[in-house]
Amino acid sequence: MATPADERRAMAMNGPSPPAPPPEGEGSVVSRLRDFHDKAQVVEQAGRPMTIGPLRAEHQQQVEQLFSVVFGTAPAAGWWTWKYGPAGLDGRAMGLWDEDGALIAHYAGFPRPLRWQGQRRLAIQIGDVMVAPRARALLTRRGAFYQVCSRFFQQHVGFEKGFELAFGFPNERALMLGKKLALYHDLGPIAEVVWPATARRVNWRWRLAPLSAEAAAQLAARLWPGMRAHCPDWVIGERDADFVLARYARRPDLCYRFFALTNRWTGRAQALAVVRQEAEQVLWLDFIGPPSALTATAPALQALAQTLGARALSAWASPALAERLQACGGQPGGTAAYLAVARASTPTEDALRGARWWWMGGDNDFL
Repeated sequence: MATPADERRAMAMNGPSPPAPPPEGEGSVVSRLRDFHDKAQVVEQAGRPMTIGPLRAEHQQQVEQLFSVVFGTAPAAGWWTWKYGPAGLDGRAMGLWDEDGALIAHYAGFPRPLRWQGQRRLAIQIGDVMVAPRARALLTRRGAFYQVCSRFFQQHVGFEKGFELAFGFPNERALMLGKKLALYHDLGPIAEVVWPATARRVNWRWRLAPLSAEAAAQLAARLWPGMRAHCPDWVIGERDADFVLARYARRPDLCYRFFALTNRWTGRAQALAVVRQEAEQVLWLDFIGPPSALTATAPALQALAQTLGARALSAWASPALAERLQACGGQPGGTAAYLAVARASTPTEDALRGARWWWMGGDNDFL
């Protein structure tokens, strides 16, 4: 059975345009939902007319109700503002309504600038994929899941549509569905890397200094340009001050901790690490700094995990980054998720498969 976390990882990608809407006579689905959105279309779902269109602030209550049904728990207070407000992740979303005006499917993405081998590209990251249980039976190109996914990418992804590529981190079940529907490229696994909680490997020249969220954002502003310069052949998401504040500091339901890797003699910070404790492990979610600083950061975080009473330190990592982390003493811990990119994206499949991706757990929006 899929867990709530599994559902949040689920994603699918681009496909043919939905069928053209029928006439909008008085009393039709389109006319009755005109107040909901001005770009609505009618599509067929299980032989019944449904309305599809962009979601806005006035749909917050419907989205939160669907969230509760799909994930079995209500979203935290402030969740909508964090996900879809301009001071948070600033999401865009597509919805599917039944003939009674009930929201039965939802597909969203969040702008995420990337540095693609030194060049800035604007991408959109998939999240909050939700389909009501009663609408899940049909997993074909006429199904609710496919309808919202294909319409979302038709509107947002590709040449002159705002975002050059779309990506996400689905679980295996969602990956198989997306491949079956030919909606996205499967670019392989995201690995979990684990270390035991111990202070035995810490280099005495370095220490972890705790930071407030504001101080962490200021440090990110200083370190991010240098990290870009040290990663000219990587594809890596922006890790500037705005990202640190929007992704971590403003999230309403989880508490993150920020640490600077600092030279004991000079007092100068070399790297920034973001972590969160979950049960008996510390999740290493993010890193900003030169890749060479990973060597000192990993054992320092192992010692932190021991201090916090955890048994292990763990991190998600894309393949090229996982190699670097394993060279820092980490051990393979299995597959955490998969990387998928929309077929509507502008880079070619060869370019996508040849890219050296840098992804960590904090690059998704559910840890």
